[in-house]
Amino acid sequence: MPEQSTGFDPQLLAFEKYQGINTSVLRVGVPDEQAYWLDGFMPLDARNLRTLPDVGTALYTAVGKTIIWYSFCNIGATPYCVVFQSDGSVIAVNTATAAVSTILAASTIAVPNLLNQAIAQWGSQYLIIVAQQINGYFIWDGNLVYQSGSLAPGIVLTNVGSGYTTPPAVLFSGGSGTGTAAQAVISGGAVTNINITNPGTGWLSGDTVTVTLSGGTSSGTGASITVGLTHAAGGTGATITCSMLPISVPGYGTAFYIGSCSVTAGGSGYSQFTTAVATGGSPVYITNVAIALTISGGVITAATPPPAGIYTNLYYTGTPPTVGITDTAGYFVSSSTIVNPGSGYSQSTKLAAVGGGSPASEATLMAAIANGTISSVTIQTGGLYGSNTAPTITITDTPVTATATATLMPFGMSGNCVEVYQGHVWVAGAGLASGSKLPSGSNNNLSWSAPGSVSDFATSDGGGSQQSTDPWLKVSYTKLLSANGFLYLVGDSSISYISGVTTSGTPPTTTFTQANADAEVGSPFPASVQTFGRNVMYANSWGIHVCYGADAKKVSEPLDGVYSSVANFGGIQLAAAKATIFSKRVWMELVRIVDPVTGSTVNKVCMWDGAKKWWTSEQSVALSFIASQEINSVFTAYGLDSATATKIYPLFNTASGAYEKRAASKLWDAPGSYVMRKTSNRFWGLCYYNSTTSPDWHVSIDSIDQASATVTNQNFTVTGPASTGWFVVPPQVASQQGEFIGLTMKTNAADMQLVSTVIDPQAHDYRG
Repeated sequence: MPEQSTGFDPQLLAFEKYQGINTSVLRVGVPDEQAYWLDGFMPLDARNLRTLPDVGTALYTAVGKTIIWYSFCNIGATPYCVVFQSDGSVIAVNTATAAVSTILAASTIAVPNLLNQAIAQWGSQYLIIVAQQINGYFIWDGNLVYQSGSLAPGIVLTNVGSGYTTPPAVLFSGGSGTGTAAQAVISGGAVTNINITNPGTGWLSGDTVTVTLSGGTSSGTGASITVGLTHAAGGTGATITCSMLPISVPGYGTAFYIGSCSVTAGGSGYSQFTTAVATGGSPVYITNVAIALTISGGVITAATPPPAGIYTNLYYTGTPPTVGITDTAGYFVSSSTIVNPGSGYSQSTKLAAVGGGSPASEATLMAAIANGTISSVTIQTGGLYGSNTAPTITITDTPVTATATATLMPFGMSGNCVEVYQGHVWVAGAGLASGSKLPSGSNNNLSWSAPGSVSDFATSDGGGSQQSTDPWLKVSYTKLLSANGFLYLVGDSSISYISGVTTSGTPPTTTFTQANADAEVGSPFPASVQTFGRNVMYANSWGIHVCYGADAKKVSEPLDGVYSSVANFGGIQLAAAKATIFSKRVWMELVRIVDPVTGSTVNKVCMWDGAKKWWTSEQSVALSFIASQEINSVFTAYGLDSATATKIYPLFNTASGAYEKRAASKLWDAPGSYVMRKTSNRFWGLCYYNSTTSPDWHVSIDSIDQASATVTNQNFTVTGPASTGWFVVPPQVASQQGEFIGLTMKTNAADMQLVSTVIDPQAHDYRG
């Protein structure tokens, strides 16, 4: 850190800004605000360096087998850890209850290997598993597994039917499948859903599955209903006037007729039994001329006289007659009586009014069914009848058989990458050698499902596939990942992305745009590829990278001094995880390195805050694989023990003194720069203890004597407090000499926040 003047000699050097580590330079070249090494300490901010928690209780322990790799999903609100095991089985561990469910039995996965399998979620409804083997495509709904030779999930109702009083039997035919079973669900007399209870086995490519729904319907009998009529009130308020026109009548001369009628007031409440008659005037033969009426909504809207003729509508003079309006009103159905409620009636029962006295319109009624009987009748419209003769109520209950269709899971589908994007399932992988269970050739085939389907890859429905000819895809796709509105195709040496997915035409065709994001930076480590916020992160042999949209950039320069310190990472598969630690979201990568403080070769978790700070950590359990779960916006990292590969632990979970944390400052050449030889005199420290478990520090004052080209250390122990809270380290004698001076601290403190440490070197010898 920069020199801090106290107003007297000696000057103080403080280690307290904690802006992450920097191993890309020699220890003497580390910037003042950074540390040379922070391991097991998380740099929360300046003057806040906190020890990291340890593993929690193991979530799952494999018995008689080892764990190859794992990932996480949720079905509905239930969170699962999906574990691939050495015997070829796949299980789901409920991370809330630790209950274990078998997804795939032993030997189902031909070659359990992180590079040969992948998983993805279809919403929260299905887990999709792909494997690089013949028919390596599986779907799990939290209960049933769907695979080649079984039904696909989801039976589609094409007609819900009617008249169902009990669920019909669901029968399957048309192919070689056996054991297939489903249960129908009814409501309101109709089939509302069909739930698969066993997707079956043995269905063959080319089979057409026929679904038949049998039984469950019934027709009610014995019911009888009568209705009562009420006389309607007649309309009032309408007036009609006539206009006369002359007409020449052979043998008579000029006469007159009603040429038109005008509705001067439409009135209200008029029924279809309303009549209008023109009387008076000077009729030649017929004294009462009938006027035709148009009535809408009880209002007279038009009046039309008959044609002129000798025996009708003919007058001696042009004096218009008077139009009288009469409404006998008729009758309507106003009540109903259930004479007999009957039995066995379904919700599709229909009532109809038939006959009655001179019906202008029939009444409409609706029956309510309870326990197969007619429990009540609702009069929807009362109809209109010319006399007080009630209509007959007929009761019909004619069931309609429901229909449905089912499809089969795809055959021949396999892959080592899978993702869901824009309503399609995308699978990448290699073809298979004929008759083999193992992939052959490069993994450069990409397939996609029909829109909205988790199982239909038919080109006739909008699915498809293509073989990559891109020059930047050197060997294979290693990961598919949906983020930022794109589908990223991560290859061993490059990254491409897909966007603009559309399906149109008859038959439907799915098209999309594919572009290259980086032709030289990819990853052969699928477990290292993850989203972090809106970005995609991944690791390869020369660093950790982030893809901002379509721009890939290395972000791990501060790790360069240790990142490649073990050739080929000792053969481990790099793996990434995310975690919420001390209310901060942290990204981490498991890498095998040589620890610069201890000199040991270890699997280390390299951690990043997403901005600029890097640090590392171990746990009390040595790790060989990590992955993370996100549920309810909480990220939790889980690690696999490397000793037995049988236990999965939540990481950074419990404050513990079971492992050592280390922090090392830069080597200062202050005061006086490297031209002066100096001596450190005292060491001070300030910290806060949240726990008193393993509170002691072990401090090493490190110095380099250029004259002898040796590194020397003075070690002492700071005894921690017996209670939580603030702790000021009393001055410790630190008599070290050299041109460069720094400090290294080690502690097993379970939960300590280091604020500052200080040494006071004094220049005493000019080397010139």
